[in-house]
Amino acid sequence: MFYPIRVENIGPNQKDHTDHFVIQTVPGTTNMSHQELTDGWLGSTNDWSRTALGEFETLEEARESIRSESEVRPPKDHEIEDLPDPDEVERWMVRDLSDGDLVTFDWDDSPDITYEADGLVWLWSQDQGGTQQDDVWVAMAEGLNLDPRDRDSEDVILDELRGLGWRVEVAEHDGWDCRYIVGTPPKS
Repeated sequence: MFYPIRVENIGPNQKDHTDHFVIQTVPGTTNMSHQELTDGWLGSTNDWSRTALGEFETLEEARESIRSESEVRPPKDHEIEDLPDPDEVERWMVRDLSDGDLVTFDWDDSPDITYEADGLVWLWSQDQGGTQQDDVWVAMAEGLNLDPRDRDSEDVILDELRGLGWRVEVAEHDGWDCRYIVGTPPKS
């Protein structure tokens, strides 16, 4: 039998710890009474919450139960070190995605971008290369007598663009120190 378990970081320092799933050959145990449990919350210890997700006859069924919970990926070498529990068969990491209607950012290795809409305009971006604004962003800010570089003006500019029929999305990630604003103009 195979027993998938969701492991979530509930502590204050979430940047350094990645939520993940493990598949074990024995049921999880609750952290206080140490009772075996195949479905439900097992408890939390040292900022990690564990939840049992069922009992499955095959490894593939256990994997599928994990995939139905969240988008996952195999762990990278630096995330494995050693499997801490001899009963652990596999570990799956939760994907770090900003999933939008216009663009999807995959933050796992570097900001990988999938365009979901035609005619996408990068209105504003800040990353390791600096800050850049598109001409549309600058013209909108200047038309409102605002500084296009001022983050305090951002909501006003976004509201104005939306009022003109633009679809806009904001994606950011503290770990990559990135922030992007993308949009599509109104259809003529």
